[in-house]
Amino acid sequence: MYNEEALGDCQVYPEAGTVAFGSGLHGWAFTLRQFATRYAKKFGVSKDKLMPKLWGDNYFNPKTKKWSTKGQDADGNQLERGFNMVRSVSETLPVQARDPDPLASPPRSSFSTRSSASSTRS
Repeated sequence: MYNEEALGDCQVYPEAGTVAFGSGLHGWAFTLRQFATRYAKKFGVSKDKLMPKLWGDNYFNPKTKKWSTKGQDADGNQLERGFNMVRSVSETLPVQARDPDPLASPPRSSFSTRSSASSTRS
């Protein structure tokens, strides 16, 4: 732990909501706290209990609806890591945020050097 006298604990902890994941290019960001707040009801737990499950070696078993620190269920089937569920939600962002070639159609800006004729699409 890094403790700065004036600031206190300066380390970041995703499971405590002190880290944001995002994309400046695509204009989105979230913390695990935001995700946990939204999905706690679906999992039937409080957001405070869900947040630590979304980071580290925590796996969700959809058959038993329980969390485990082991990556396989009793039958040897691979379980999904908690953070992978967060990542899969980010894949549901609007289409423009998932543009495979975002530089092919950059956002328009008042500072653009392109002329209006060169920025039209065919």
